[in-house]
Amino acid sequence: MIFVVLIGVILSSFLLTLLIFKKIKNKVDYVLLPYLSLSILHQLFFYLDYSGEIHTNELIWGLGNGLILLEGPLFCFYIYSLTKNSYLSKKICFINILPFLVYGIFYFYYFHNVFPNTNTQIYNGFIYINDQLSIVWLIFALAFVLTGPIYLLWFYRMLKSYDANLKQQVSNYEKMNRKWVRALFMIYITSLSIILLSYFASIMSPTIPTAVFQLSYRVIYVIGILLIAFIALKDTTIFSNIIFEEGSSKNGKRYENSKINSNKRELLNTKLIDYMSAEEPYLEPRLTLKQLSIELEMSAHILSQIINEEHSQNFYDFVNSYRVKHLKELLDDKQYKTKTLLAIALESGFNSKATFNSVFKKLTNQTPSEYIKNKK
Repeated sequence: MIFVVLIGVILSSFLLTLLIFKKIKNKVDYVLLPYLSLSILHQLFFYLDYSGEIHTNELIWGLGNGLILLEGPLFCFYIYSLTKNSYLSKKICFINILPFLVYGIFYFYYFHNVFPNTNTQIYNGFIYINDQLSIVWLIFALAFVLTGPIYLLWFYRMLKSYDANLKQQVSNYEKMNRKWVRALFMIYITSLSIILLSYFASIMSPTIPTAVFQLSYRVIYVIGILLIAFIALKDTTIFSNIIFEEGSSKNGKRYENSKINSNKRELLNTKLIDYMSAEEPYLEPRLTLKQLSIELEMSAHILSQIINEEHSQNFYDFVNSYRVKHLKELLDDKQYKTKTLLAIALESGFNSKATFNSVFKKLTNQTPSEYIKNKK
């Protein structure tokens, strides 16, 4: 157990040092700094707690355990900046750290006014007063049990928003770093589940040992730090070179302040269709909304509006519909009879077999093999 904790402390300290001395910091780095600082502090506390060196100091022990109430907020702040490349408002940040502040005030009050006059014991990670679970610790457990799932839901919504935003900005996103964000989500949900199981087990029966839960949580925690270190060292802003469009995902609200009337949209849409047919930009696998908007000499926001409103598609589906059409034309060309389906798909602008199969099935309601079979 101690070995795992020390690994986590060393990793967090190493990454924190690198970020502090990094010459050019991005927005994600500035959000990651407080999270790593909290990580080091929390793990050092756990080391002292596990070694039994602070069990006689209820103030340090109680406030140290309360640090976990900051893990969820700071972690979600990091994910927010990672996927949106922006900061949350100070008001939202304050609201999210409020549970820790409330718990800290309650605990400080109990430490000075209740603990000195009662028989206080720390057992199995819980505080007991006169052999009864203390109210202040129930407040802590309740705060964590309520806020944990909330942050999990927030994390999930950020992932959904992240995927939706990608489809508005890029035509191929399989090589984007989505898998790292999803891996962080799985680590978070696993660690949260372990902690909740540990708390419920201790509440149901104080005699149940929680060492297995604690070890499992620490191992998952270290894996999470390793993943964060990998993302940070790769200087990975998930949406690097991607334009962020804030606001509602519903097109009506997103473009309600647009100054482009229907006649102007129709003209720009004609320009877009003509360009797609004549220049075939969709054959470039890495085509993005920003790149296409530059080629069309219009803003990315306006181009997105035209695609969304005139074609009822996001950028991802719009571009890939042209790729599917192009692939069908090549399949009818005798020159391509000797080529494999994957080779033709790659030549049509797709960047992988998985992407091609998924897009083709979505846009045609049949698999590529079914389409070829039906053509014969």
